[in-house]
Amino acid sequence: MFSLSSVALLAFLCVSPGSAAVSWNFRRDTSGPSVWDYSPNFSNDTFPPWPPLEDDSGKRIDVANLRGTRLFGWEGCTAEDANKIKEAWEDRWNLVKDDDIKKNINWKGQAAEEFGGPPTKIPDYRKQQIQHIYSNIEQMWSYWWAWEPPWLSWRRLYIEVTCSGGNGKGDPDNICGDREDPNKQPPPPQCPPGNDGSPGQELEEEQERMHAFSTNPSRKNGLTYSRITFCNLFFNMRSMSEAKTHAMRQSPTNQRNLEFWENRARVFLHETTHLEYFMETPKKADYVRDLKMSIKNVAVDPFAYGPYYARILRNWNKNPGYYTQKNADTYAWYAVAIWVQKLINTYPNLPAAGSKRPKAAPRDEDGNSLNSIDTDPEEDPALTGIAEIEHEGDPDFKIPGCADKFHVADENPPPPYTAECSADPGAVPYNVFAGQSGNVFGDFCDGIDTAKDLKTTVDASGKVIKRTPPPNPATWKNYKFHLEYAAGADRGCKKTCNDAFQSLKAACGSKGGHSNEMSTTGSINVGCGTYSYAIEKFDYKPDPASTTPLTLQERVCFDKDAFSKHGDVYEMDQRFFTGIACGGTADKVIKKGIRGAQVTYQGNVNDVLYTYNIFWMDGCEMDVDEVNAMVPLGKTGEGVTCTQFMIDNYKKCNNGGIGGTIQAGCVVYEFKASEN
Repeated sequence: MFSLSSVALLAFLCVSPGSAAVSWNFRRDTSGPSVWDYSPNFSNDTFPPWPPLEDDSGKRIDVANLRGTRLFGWEGCTAEDANKIKEAWEDRWNLVKDDDIKKNINWKGQAAEEFGGPPTKIPDYRKQQIQHIYSNIEQMWSYWWAWEPPWLSWRRLYIEVTCSGGNGKGDPDNICGDREDPNKQPPPPQCPPGNDGSPGQELEEEQERMHAFSTNPSRKNGLTYSRITFCNLFFNMRSMSEAKTHAMRQSPTNQRNLEFWENRARVFLHETTHLEYFMETPKKADYVRDLKMSIKNVAVDPFAYGPYYARILRNWNKNPGYYTQKNADTYAWYAVAIWVQKLINTYPNLPAAGSKRPKAAPRDEDGNSLNSIDTDPEEDPALTGIAEIEHEGDPDFKIPGCADKFHVADENPPPPYTAECSADPGAVPYNVFAGQSGNVFGDFCDGIDTAKDLKTTVDASGKVIKRTPPPNPATWKNYKFHLEYAAGADRGCKKTCNDAFQSLKAACGSKGGHSNEMSTTGSINVGCGTYSYAIEKFDYKPDPASTTPLTLQERVCFDKDAFSKHGDVYEMDQRFFTGIACGGTADKVIKKGIRGAQVTYQGNVNDVLYTYNIFWMDGCEMDVDEVNAMVPLGKTGEGVTCTQFMIDNYKKCNNGGIGGTIQAGCVVYEFKASEN
């Protein structure tokens, strides 16, 4: 997918070596401008920024957390569009979060060799530049970047997202091609129809259209922030989880074909590589483009787009890695290949290109030469004796010939069956209903017979619950989820049970103040029947006998093998970071009912990550609803302060220094040391 390129001006932040990242606010410096002065104006946005700028109680989050990259704008986007974009943003991070992509690419692995080039011929500096792109993509997710990109201010840590919407609001120049234009001229002949490029084939309008496109800020276009515009066809693609379900149902051969794994996260990752400010191009790495190439037996020069053409691009072996590091889809499909390999326990080698390669040096999206020296191909010994392989991929995956072209797939996704959602929010976030760590409908769907009705009530983990709710529930355990399937006369199901509830999540998961809560009720007809859910909150009164006294409980130490290998944990370092973590907690109150850590700090040295958290234990009841973070027991002295709790979590746990937790009433003080 192409970038409307312009060079973003990079800002720089001077930091002292060893500075530690904090995720809570000490005291705001009021002598200069506030971080809020650098954020976009959200007042006219259809939906609030993502991730939210407020905590669950509606209060603005601590200033330090504002350095996390956020999506804003949403011009032309519906609620369902916004949820699909948010989901793809999260899934994009899941494609690059593991060390074998973000930190330590295995250059001798089959994926790196097939998409990047011969490992022994790619210069080390070029490998570092490729690794840099993946590292920056991964860091865009975090609430706190490490040290790169270096910023002068927070003002560019936002990505404006828009949707073509078919009405032009988010795409006024109709670059997506989603808006009817009576004056539209026939497409130029150099833009092929997403087929084999042979002469005489007519262009199909839908195959000219795009998934998305990115725009970098410049004085000329007047943008302050990077922008990604999502076209209608992006929303017709599968999510990452839907793609997994689809591909895992295929034959073993088709499971090894990457085109069966196409998904929205791949598109988002592709677009991210074009964002010059976040990738630090060209300062730290070359611009990432969409390269074109000439191929034998293909009449019109295609872009290196899709796993087949990306593998052909790799086969241009003069100056190895020079072109592959500049091609956006190479980054995207390499990440997908690594993800798939872990799922099917074998390398996804299809569609294979064999020895097929470009006839001449690849060019940029405008047809301009990137390197006038590379005019003739060299023989690659690794390809000697290997035949050129014509495209043998998913028949629904059309080989596109223009950047950002969408391949039209008959069942990607199934025909749209509109979900119906109630207007009132049900308080439960959509990623509790269906998230990366689980969902509420998995066991229900396992028991589905589409010819029979089924009803059940489950808890937030998807387990069947009794009519009488359990006492003292955890955060979401005081919610019931009534799940139902009503069989219809038509036995042809257009969506599976899991896909139906995922669609309900996308359509109904934008209620509430943060636009992230599920509607109280929702339903969707899938042809063979109707799936529905209803969320019910029940009230309970804790048993006075079960309330927790405000006293110090026994320390719980982590198992010595609980975390990955790391460097030595030194007491001096642990004490130093403890002082920072507990500094300022005398003015901090830990409150009941707030999920997650209310005080958190991380410091790192010698490949060890020192993590400190203070939080109210979910479901825990005391006679008071808040305590002081420094002195939770209300008294000072040895052994009863935040500082001593954290030091003793290190000293009194015989587990190699990785720490443990201690609980003061309902408030947990946690220290742990892990691999950085």
